[in-house]
Amino acid sequence: MLSLNKKFIIHQIFFVILGLIIAILPYEKDNIAILGSMNKLFLVSLILISTIGIGHGALDGKIIWKNLENIKSKFYAYFLYLIIVLLAILLWLISPAYSIMLLIIMSIVHFGDSDLKGFEFKNIEKLSWGFMMSTIPLILNSESTNEIILMLIGIEIDQTIIFIFSIFFLFSLIIVSVKIIKNQYYSLGLCLITLILLGNLIHPFLWFGYYFSFYHGLKALINNQFSIKKDILWIIFFSFPVIILWVLINQHMGIIEIIFPTLFALTVAHMQIHKILKLVTKKVV
Repeated sequence: MLSLNKKFIIHQIFFVILGLIIAILPYEKDNIAILGSMNKLFLVSLILISTIGIGHGALDGKIIWKNLENIKSKFYAYFLYLIIVLLAILLWLISPAYSIMLLIIMSIVHFGDSDLKGFEFKNIEKLSWGFMMSTIPLILNSESTNEIILMLIGIEIDQTIIFIFSIFFLFSLIIVSVKIIKNQYYSLGLCLITLILLGNLIHPFLWFGYYFSFYHGLKALINNQFSIKKDILWIIFFSFPVIILWVLINQHMGIIEIIFPTLFALTVAHMQIHKILKLVTKKVV
């Protein structure tokens, strides 16, 4: 049985090797046609996001099931989880611009906390990592990223804001790099270099699929000691309805306009899982 630290290192080495392979694949990073549903690379990224990407959140179902004792409390927790998802979707429908800002803020916190779990990082260092993961596409490929944002909320992010983000990104990079060197987290450093390299080379949607699935998603599964035999059904039951919903809605909306509201709603609920457990436990008691 491999220790958790060895699993982290193996995961990071795999991530870097995969990134280097992706880096030499031939395609145009600024081609808006890549967002077309028939584009092969787009489809690959979509499949990854809809399985490994959102699938790691399926373990919320397992967490609820294992941490609550009776059936009534379990289904009450599932009900609250679903209500939060629906309320988040409603918020997106009311104000996509506000929702995407909230998504970025949540991602900064969530990516830093989940991606660096098991390593010795202070809160400011975790936030710095989360900020980089949330802004690499915008800073390194602003034109293509703004095309996606325009599709989502009807406006583009001003270049002045991107410049300010770039300054924060530089400070974040210094903070995280110093910690990586100090603690000799060299495989993690290679992951960061790979992510920055690919941020320059590939389309933002493909970059997001690569990072969200193969780093964030797999790392979260390792954090939660995912077992294929024991936990695969949780991912199937969680991911399959979402994929079916995407297929049905895609007849009326573009897939980009479906994915990010879905991720927003699931992220809001995912980040409230421990509060849901506390609330249900108190109510039952």
